[in-house]
Amino acid sequence: MSETDLNPSELWSALRGSIEDRDLPRLAFLCEKYEETIRENFPAWRDVPAEVRQDRIQRDAYAQSLIALAHVFDRAGKPELLELLQQEEPGNPVERLEAELEQAKDFINNRDYENAVALLVSMLQQYENWLGPQVQEARARVEGLLGVTLARAGDLPRAILHTRTALALCEELDDQEGIEIYTDSLKKMENLLDEG
Repeated sequence: MSETDLNPSELWSALRGSIEDRDLPRLAFLCEKYEETIRENFPAWRDVPAEVRQDRIQRDAYAQSLIALAHVFDRAGKPELLELLQQEEPGNPVERLEAELEQAKDFINNRDYENAVALLVSMLQQYENWLGPQVQEARARVEGLLGVTLARAGDLPRAILHTRTALALCEELDDQEGIEIYTDSLKKMENLLDEG
């Protein structure tokens, strides 16, 4: 069947395939050609099928595909899909945050630092008002990952700022492993800045 006559189920499969294969030209083509169909069906696609929900790896991959698709539209100046995702399950932000962290790591592994930074900053804004140790721990990880990403992108002053925030959050939580990791990262970044 050609991509000129995909039904919503086939379209979602094609979109997920493009995202998982990192086939950006095909993903862009599908998003442009089927924009209205995607907008109409995205709310239904948000409901993770039961068979996928039971398998953590499949569930995370499904969530990453939704997040990636929403970010494609957001970068094109169409934030509605991302806003829909951010409204979902307001009582359990940590599970969604985990999936978004995985998406950010994918961007970083592909050296797509611009999109990684955009996603991580958006995550911090989204979760800044949530309270509780789980959310604080997750925020520390987001801040730390943002620090690493900015350092790799060559923005050491901002990298240091976010790594210091991650360290402060870990100190509040008495997370010794996090304190050790971010103290070490901070020293390396500050040394690089001094050398530069």
